[in-house]
Amino acid sequence: MGGDFYDLFATADDEWAIAIGDVQGKGVEAAALTGLARHTIRAAAMYEGRPSRVLSTLNQAIMRHTEDEASPRFCTSVLGFLQTDRSNVHLILANGGHEQPRILRADGTIEKASRPGMLLGAFADADIFDDHVRLRPGDSIVLFTDGVVDARRHKEEFGEARLEKVLAASRGCDAPAIVKRVEDAVVSFRSASSSDDMALLVVHVRK
Repeated sequence: MGGDFYDLFATADDEWAIAIGDVQGKGVEAAALTGLARHTIRAAAMYEGRPSRVLSTLNQAIMRHTEDEASPRFCTSVLGFLQTDRSNVHLILANGGHEQPRILRADGTIEKASRPGMLLGAFADADIFDDHVRLRPGDSIVLFTDGVVDARRHKEEFGEARLEKVLAASRGCDAPAIVKRVEDAVVSFRSASSSDDMALLVVHVRK
């Protein structure tokens, strides 16, 4: 039982939430914290208007959940609120210590989205920020856990540069195709002994 999770759910008409996260460790304790993270995000997203506030709520929930544990557990997460406006998509992103999502523009250029923010469950007053992104027709945003970039072949990591190269080569692909290209690249790269969890979530704006 690993700690990677992702989610996509409606919060209102033409409004959606997208989330991805990674809980420290494995086993029953990690699975319990993963369940807490998913539930808290879904519940808080229904009444909080900013993703940063949702992740702040999750931060407090994790600290309460783990306050009696000998070894505190932590979580990283990216949460986005997505609204459609004709052919454009407006996205507000907040990052709690997670890998920065990548935007694949229609012309093949790659951009990092969201400031890193602070690890969830580590500090009572974690600094978490909202960043605004506009996705145009043909653009995609790619959320991923560290199992993608940290995948290893002996002492070599897959790394951010390889990920961005795969994404740039995926120009014009839809969301399932982008996920498959990244997954295939990571699986073919990593050694058989590498077994870290990996999660991907892609939103693509059709032309």
